[in-house]
Amino acid sequence: IPALKMTLPLALCLDSLSDIAFFIIHILLATMPTVIAGSVLLTIAFTKSLRQEHWYLYIFSTSTGDFLSGFAFCYRGFFDVQEVYSSKTGMYFILPSLLGVNLITIMAAQIDRYYAVTSPFKYQQKVTRNKTIGVCVGIWIYNYLLFLLHYLWSSGLAGVLQGGLALSVNIAAFTMIGLNLKLCSIAKNQISENFLNAEIENKRTSVQLITMASASYLLVWFLGFVNTCMCHLTPICFRFQHDIVNPWKVLTRCSHIATPLLCITKSSQLREAVFAKVWKPCCNHRSR
Repeated sequence: IPALKMTLPLALCLDSLSDIAFFIIHILLATMPTVIAGSVLLTIAFTKSLRQEHWYLYIFSTSTGDFLSGFAFCYRGFFDVQEVYSSKTGMYFILPSLLGVNLITIMAAQIDRYYAVTSPFKYQQKVTRNKTIGVCVGIWIYNYLLFLLHYLWSSGLAGVLQGGLALSVNIAAFTMIGLNLKLCSIAKNQISENFLNAEIENKRTSVQLITMASASYLLVWFLGFVNTCMCHLTPICFRFQHDIVNPWKVLTRCSHIATPLLCITKSSQLREAVFAKVWKPCCNHRSR
C-alpha cells in the first residue's frame, strides 16, 4: 500500500509540549464559537418572540458568521496556510469575509439602535422586520460579491480591490468608534432619565449589548492597526510564521467567541431561551 502524502503540512510539528499546548488551545478556540454561536442561532431560529425584535436579527446574522468561522479556524490552525493574496494554500479570504460581514452588521445594528432610541416613533413607522432582514441579507451578498470579484479580476485589479477594502475597513472602524461614543452617551443619559418600563429596559439592554460587541471588534482592529502602522513606518514589526502562534489572529478568534457570549450574558430573554431550548434538552438527552 503506497504511503499517503499530505498535500498540506501541519502548522506545528507537535514534537514538543509547547506545540501540543498551542494545538489544544487552538482546538478550544475553534470549538467555542461553533458551540456558543450555534446555540444562539438555534435559539433565535426557534423562538418567535426573539425573531420579532430587530436587534435579535442582527445578532442572528453575526452569530451565523461566528458559527461558520469556527469550522474555518480548524483548517487555518491545523495546517500551514496563510491568508495572503495569490497563496496556493490560502482559504480564498473566507475568514476575512466572515469578519467583514460581522463588522458591517454590527455597524448597521449601531445605527439601528441609535435611530430606535433617538426617534422611536419614526423608527416604528419606517423600520420593519422585512427591511431589517433585507439589510442583513444584503450585507452577506455585498461581502461575497466583492469576494467573487476578487478572484474573477486580474491580479492588478484584485490588488487594488484588496487595498480599497482595507481602507474601507479602517473607515468603518473609525465610524464605529463615533457611533459607540454616541450610544454610550445615550445609554448613560437619555435612557436612564426615562421611566424604566419593559420597553425602555429592553432598549437599554440592546444598546449596551451592541456597544460592547462593537468594542470587542474595535479592540482587535486597533491592535492589528497599530502593528500594521509599526511595520510600515518603523523598523519594529511583529511577524509570525504560522497563524496558530500569531496573537493578532488569536484575538480575532476571541472576538468571534466574545460576541455570542456577550449576547447570552447580557440579554436575560436570550439567556433563558438558550437554556430552555438548547442546553437543557441536550443535557437531558445525554443523561438518558
